[in-house]
Amino acid sequence: MKHSIRRAEIYARSEVEAILSAPRQPRDRVFLMTVYACGLRLAEARHLKTDDIDRARMQLRVRNGKGGKERVLPLSNRLLKELGDYWRAQRQGKWGHDIPWLFLGYRGESICTTSGQNIFYRAVKKSGVRYKGGIHTLRHSFATTRAQKEAAESWP
Repeated sequence: MKHSIRRAEIYARSEVEAILSAPRQPRDRVFLMTVYACGLRLAEARHLKTDDIDRARMQLRVRNGKGGKERVLPLSNRLLKELGDYWRAQRQGKWGHDIPWLFLGYRGESICTTSGQNIFYRAVKKSGVRYKGGIHTLRHSFATTRAQKEAAESWP
C-alpha cells in the first residue's frame, strides 16, 4: 500500500519579501536573504566565509554541503550589494573584520544553529506571515519559485 507524500509548504513571493524585510539588524536580514537567494541549508549558510564570495565571477562557494560536497552557486547583483552593505555597516574597520566567518556569532565564531533558526522565527513573527515551517522552508520556496520561473520562461 502506497503512503501519501506530504509536500513541503512554501512561502509565496510576497511572504518571502515580508520575511526578508522584517529583521532590523543588517546581519540577520542578509543572513536570511543569502539562505533564500542561494537556496542554502542552515548549516551551509552558517559556515560561509568571506572568501567564499567571488565578486569577479558573481559566485558563492559552498563548502561542506550535505554529504561533504562542495558546490558553486550564482550570486545575484542584489545579494552581492546587500552583502557589501552589510560588510561596510557591521564589519569593516570594526572588531571581527579579520575573522573569516561571513556571519559572526558570539566570541568571533560562526553564527550557531540556534541563532540562525531564531533569526528566522523572529522575522516570521514580526512580518505577520503565517508560520509554515522552519528556515528550511526558505530553501523549498527558493527551489519552487525558481522552477516556476524557468517553466514560465520555457513555455511556448
